[in-house]
Amino acid sequence: MRPIDKRTVGRVARTALTILMFATLLAGQAIGSAAPARAAELPPGFDDYSPPAKTEQLPPEGGQGGGSTGGTAGGGTTAGGTGGGSTVGGGGTGGGGKLTFQHILGNWCSTTSNYVIGRRQLVVILTDGGSRSTYKVFDFSFSATTVVVHWITGDNRRVNTTFGRFSADGKQMVQLAVNRIYRRCAVPGATPLSYQHVLGSWCDVDSKYVITRTQLTVVFSGGRRITYKITGFKFLKDVVEMYWTDNRGKRLRTRFGRYTANRRGMVQLGPDRAYHRC
Repeated sequence: MRPIDKRTVGRVARTALTILMFATLLAGQAIGSAAPARAAELPPGFDDYSPPAKTEQLPPEGGQGGGSTGGTAGGGTTAGGTGGGSTVGGGGTGGGGKLTFQHILGNWCSTTSNYVIGRRQLVVILTDGGSRSTYKVFDFSFSATTVVVHWITGDNRRVNTTFGRFSADGKQMVQLAVNRIYRRCAVPGATPLSYQHVLGSWCDVDSKYVITRTQLTVVFSGGRRITYKITGFKFLKDVVEMYWTDNRGKRLRTRFGRYTANRRGMVQLGPDRAYHRC
């Protein structure tokens, strides 16, 4: 048996090392090109967006009707339509037997959440706690029995939600994926509280609050004043939460609610203390 040449052994070893490095590189590229993990699961009923075979594009802003946003021939107060309805135009189903914008736009309520569906945005208001989220709507798809709302999540994913089983009077529909019934309604919190409802001067029987976006000043009946730093506000459907720090740096929260109809009275919640504008 002939002895193995050392140079041959070296060439074989270098070749094997090269093959190993190349295989490792290919494996790394495969891993790097894999689709990223899904960031977060959508709530029930919200499906990943897949482009429909045929969609009906959003109508242009405005129109020829007497509605406050737009319409085609009637006096709708929110959008579109062909008759004299007060929520989204009028009655009628549009040409070709398809559902139309008048069947889907407007305010919808269920036992767990409320929707405000517009031509450009979708507002979701949870009935438990009143938290509110707004999303961009970029398209609608219409058939004879369903309407699909195409919208964009907070993390920039395109998704869709399908509604069907519309009632003959147009006042009820079903979110099909979760079989949840929605009815037309005046959505609580559709016009949310905002800075204008809490900023300014507020008085009770023996003290005064002067609230700005960054400071809370408490004025006592004897004239003594203390100023605190406000770190933020949170606006719910019928409560304003104010976050602030005392002079020792302790983080605190004060909640205001039970606003009067003219928004000139409110109650500091827990313990309740009534304030009026002053």
